[in-house]
Amino acid sequence: MIEPSFQITISSDPNYMQNDVYKLANYSGGGLLIDCYRKRGEKALRKKIIELKQLMYYNGDGISFREELFSSDSMNKAKNERKSGGRGSTRKICWKMQYRGLYGESLLHIMISCNSETHTLIAKKLLRKYPALVFDIFENEEYY
Repeated sequence: MIEPSFQITISSDPNYMQNDVYKLANYSGGGLLIDCYRKRGEKALRKKIIELKQLMYYNGDGISFREELFSSDSMNKAKNERKSGGRGSTRKICWKMQYRGLYGESLLHIMISCNSETHTLIAKKLLRKYPALVFDIFENEEYY
C-alpha cells in the first residue's frame, strides 16, 4: 500500500479531484476505472482502457523528447554536453503531461502505488494495451 503521508499530502490539495488522472484512479482506492471493473467486470474495463488512448501521446505509442542534462557541478555538465553533442538525452514518454497527477505521476504509477489486487490487475491490462507506459517516470523534480 502507499505511504500514508503521501496519500494525505495529495488528498489535502484542494484541486486533487479536479485532476483527470485522479478521477480515473486515486490514492484512496477509488476512481472510475476501479468502479467500472468492480461493478461491470473485465469487458467493460477493456472498453474504458481503449478510451484512455486520448490521454496518451500518439494513442499510446508515446513520443521521444530531449531531456536537459542536470548537474550541480559545472565541470560535469560541460563533460556531459560534450558527450551528447550539447543536445541532452532523449527518452520516451507515453502519458500526456497535462493529464498527470500533482507529482507528475501517470495512471500506471497510481495503480502500482495503490498495490491492491484490483489495482494490479488494471495495471497489467494497461501495460498489455499500452506497453509504452513502462517508459513513464514521475515528472516532478522531487522524484528524479
